[in-house]
Amino acid sequence: MEKYTLSVLLYQRKRFYKFFSIMRISTFLLLVCTLASYASVVNSQTAKVNIMNSRMTIGDFIEKVEKETGYMFVYNKKEVDANKIVTFEKGYSSVVECLSRIFENSGISYVFDDDYIVLTKRGEKTEVALVDQLKKTVSGIIVDEAGLPIIGANVVEKGTTNGTVTDIDGKYSITIASGSILLISYIGYSDQEIQVGKDNVINVTLREDTEMLEEVVVVGYGTQKKVNLTGAVESVSSDVIENRPIKSVVDALQGTALGVTVSSAAGQPGEFSKIKIRGEASLNSDGALVLIDGMPGDMNQVNPQDIENISVLKDAAASAIYGSRAAEGVILITTKSGGSTKTRVEYSGNISFNTPTRIPESTTAAEHVRLSNLAFMNAGLAPNFTEEAIQAINSHSTVSIPNGNDWIYTADVDWIDMMMDHSFQQQHNLTVSRSQESMKYLFSAGWLDQNGMFSEYGPDNFDRFNLRSNINLDLIKDKLNFDSRITFSRMDKKYHPKFGSWTIPYITFIQSGPNMPVYDSNGNYARYRMQGNPIQALQEGGEGKDYKNVIDGIFTLSYKPLAGLTLKAVGGARFTSGEITEWRRAYGKYGPNGLRSMAAGQNGDNRLTLTKDNTRYFTGQLLAEYNKTFGNHEFTLLGGWSAEMQRYSMLKGERLNIIGNELPALDLGATDGWSNDGDETHWALLSGFMRLNYSYASKYLFEANFRADGSSRFSTQNKWGFFPSFSLGWRVTEEEFMKEQDIFSNLKLRASWGQLGNQNGLGLYDHIAQYVVEGYYPFKNELAQWAKLSKLPSEARTWETVEMKNIALEMGFLDNRLTVTGEYFQKKNKDMLVNIEVPSVIGIDVPTGNYGELEVKGWEASIGWRDQVKDFNYFVNFSLMDRKDKLVDYGVQYTGFTAGLDQKIQGYSIGSIFGFETDGYFQTSEEAKAAPAFNRAIQDAGDIRYVDQDGDGKISAPNDLVYLGTTQPRYEFSIHLGGGWKSIDFSALFQGVGKRNFYLSGEAFQPFRDSWSNYSYTYFSDYWTPENPNALLPRLYAGTQHNYQYSSHWLQNAAYIRLKNLQVGYTLKPEWTRKAKIEKLRIYFSGENLFEFSKMFKYYDPELNTVAGYMYPIMRNYSIGVNVVF
Repeated sequence: MEKYTLSVLLYQRKRFYKFFSIMRISTFLLLVCTLASYASVVNSQTAKVNIMNSRMTIGDFIEKVEKETGYMFVYNKKEVDANKIVTFEKGYSSVVECLSRIFENSGISYVFDDDYIVLTKRGEKTEVALVDQLKKTVSGIIVDEAGLPIIGANVVEKGTTNGTVTDIDGKYSITIASGSILLISYIGYSDQEIQVGKDNVINVTLREDTEMLEEVVVVGYGTQKKVNLTGAVESVSSDVIENRPIKSVVDALQGTALGVTVSSAAGQPGEFSKIKIRGEASLNSDGALVLIDGMPGDMNQVNPQDIENISVLKDAAASAIYGSRAAEGVILITTKSGGSTKTRVEYSGNISFNTPTRIPESTTAAEHVRLSNLAFMNAGLAPNFTEEAIQAINSHSTVSIPNGNDWIYTADVDWIDMMMDHSFQQQHNLTVSRSQESMKYLFSAGWLDQNGMFSEYGPDNFDRFNLRSNINLDLIKDKLNFDSRITFSRMDKKYHPKFGSWTIPYITFIQSGPNMPVYDSNGNYARYRMQGNPIQALQEGGEGKDYKNVIDGIFTLSYKPLAGLTLKAVGGARFTSGEITEWRRAYGKYGPNGLRSMAAGQNGDNRLTLTKDNTRYFTGQLLAEYNKTFGNHEFTLLGGWSAEMQRYSMLKGERLNIIGNELPALDLGATDGWSNDGDETHWALLSGFMRLNYSYASKYLFEANFRADGSSRFSTQNKWGFFPSFSLGWRVTEEEFMKEQDIFSNLKLRASWGQLGNQNGLGLYDHIAQYVVEGYYPFKNELAQWAKLSKLPSEARTWETVEMKNIALEMGFLDNRLTVTGEYFQKKNKDMLVNIEVPSVIGIDVPTGNYGELEVKGWEASIGWRDQVKDFNYFVNFSLMDRKDKLVDYGVQYTGFTAGLDQKIQGYSIGSIFGFETDGYFQTSEEAKAAPAFNRAIQDAGDIRYVDQDGDGKISAPNDLVYLGTTQPRYEFSIHLGGGWKSIDFSALFQGVGKRNFYLSGEAFQPFRDSWSNYSYTYFSDYWTPENPNALLPRLYAGTQHNYQYSSHWLQNAAYIRLKNLQVGYTLKPEWTRKAKIEKLRIYFSGENLFEFSKMFKYYDPELNTVAGYMYPIMRNYSIGVNVVF
């Protein structure tokens, strides 16, 4: 016990060390950013100009500096001779050196003041005084049309970064250059520009901007005004994503993108959620197509803080231009670019503390022993714990009792509470950006660090590093543009390499009973029988390492030879390298006499597996877009070609019995039992596409998309697929007969039809014969390998065709402060690839065929309100969607139901649950013996009563099986609200599911089903007795018996509503921060999964994705963070 107590204290100390390490890192990064705030001071020393001519006038030099550096000169023309010719050295020279040379011995001095260079005669008034003479102070009040003051309106000197915001009374004061233009703006109002004359007081009334529909939305190969969209597109802006302590962009889409279903991942570091757009499109799913700045990519590798906008393309009208890869929807991610005319340095960071949401609670050792012995006795077996062990547990006299060469453990340890306590996470991001007349740039760096719940004992960590460079250059103004977007990401994951199903959660929940101590009486790690000890497994069981490096870049050259015509050439490449090392180290099983055995897990030698892979992806595109307007007729025509190619290679080696059991190196492994493996594949896709948009008077809208894809996966017979879509829109409020009405601010109808392709059900080479070389057989006097045909090829298979229909109604009221949208959609996969039933005697796998059919129908609705009341602005959005899928044809003859989850039965959902209907428990032995039994089981009081559907006097499959429901979620909804008051901002996101069936089975609800099991949860005490006839569990019974068949008894209602995110922030007043050269400083609290209401059994999370329950828990997240702009 002393060693155990000491170890716990050491672990606690590690937690504090880890916490303070995180704090030191955060403080260091904040200090780096604070130092960066003085970049403007040293910029004057580093600003350079490119001298092309060795002789030029002072005036030409001043013009060149202003153009290339952004500085503006202030000087008296009578004192500075701008026509004087001076000489320079060609090449890049610093502005300071040039000025010193020009005005040496001239009596003219210079000084840098913010974005100005002031030239004055020495001995006269100071330079700052001259600047002040050329500037004036303007003040006033900004109000709305009702005369109410507008708080936080932006007042900027146009063409500069000089600006201010209005206070609580709508007042402002700003010092600007004489003759400047004031630009006044505020969200929801039209911008105003005012020429400053002689007046020092300028009051402004801002008018509401009712053209909110002019929002631009990113679509395939371009952008469109939201008002002109005829397809189903959901847009998520950066303000929804930023500052949330999420590990992936996918988490930000849950509840914020209507039509997107997110399956939450477990809380394990490096595990990511998955998404579906409007349900399934095929049984051969590969997920939605994700394009990052136009190139296919992985959302989990993107730094969420780099994202400007996400567009989700949901129907065929929006997705068809991507053809065969868009059947499951398309997600377009656009990253940020430089936006400020002044160099802008931004830092954002947060530190998070995480705890599990819902997990089972371990019972006490005494209760565990009682329940175990009762279950064994009910099964007619000897008690599992002796009277001596029971007395030791009750008296706490010892942690283990010798039992031959093994131990009977008699401690009292809450393993779940000890192992599943908390974890830490931190995120840090640094961005430098600027937008000049001919160049925009953004450079960013990001770091995500996750330390899992088990990291204090062993490997349980994940790190992601991101670097980004986005540069946009106008090579010829308004003619030739070059855009470059280059990224680097690295993901490092460390974990315990499991033995079979022995993950650390499994060992903790299932193998570590409350009677088992950390250490036995001799001070060695305790292990129940040959099962595991999670702390020993983490510290002595080796380590898994998984890293991936990705470098990608996409480059776009745009040329505008004519008005309305844009030509683009796009090239992109991605290089991915990964390495997975799994070192399963052997560790000991100890008895009273010391070491009994050494094994990697339950049994077997130590093992080292090393896998390396490389992927090279290339793409090229040629595009042309032409816009033309004739009176009320507006046309946009887009066309292009694209080519894609990918090569993949993998090499794997495995060795057993590494000498010494300490140094994981392949060359130290035994020559027996070794294995090597390798793979190399490639594929290509060639595509042509076109889009036509037509608008008449901005009220009648039409769009057509066409795409042809040629894939290397198909034979020449079916290599090309053609995928069209058509859509219509009618803006009713633009009609003359609607001009006089004041009910609708916007009323729009749209409808679409289209076809998309899917090739995911095919292998890369299924149309040709593939041979597998394997084995060694004696052939004459030597060993020879042999080759066999593993699967019959098929040249006849073609693309899966997914037909989509969509109809929608959009409405806006009260100047679009209130918006309502409703949509109905239908998807039908008519050529789905499914398996073919053939006699087993054929002896070889046969190819799938285009015989299946899947149908999905659903609807979406959303309502939003956005308004401002004096100095309080707020918004509320509610969304709701539902969908039902049906497997119309599975290509097999129906022969009856099969018990289980996610069964594929024609006429039912693809997530169907089939099992026995139940009718409570048998209350007496006589009642049990007289009732039909499953598989001739011996029934007794306290067992589950199954319903005999066919009345044949026995419980059997398939005749007595019934449809119990589907695991597919129904009625998904979200409530998103937020607002701001003065310097305080807040937002809250509630997300949930109105109907979801979940089946809890296995170890979660089957105590002592395995005789070697050693675990007990508190709710195991709620079992049937005559005094507890409506218990949660049937009578306790050691071993598997008929109580644990698939049935309605174990079905759970997993409907829920959850506070997915809560964020409260405070922005310090500018007058407090500007003295430190800080433009903006915001401090915030953010939480994820803070609480939930659900009818799901309280010890399990309603977003759980494993029926047995022993997963790495979903986590609650409590985060504090800061945003700093310099």
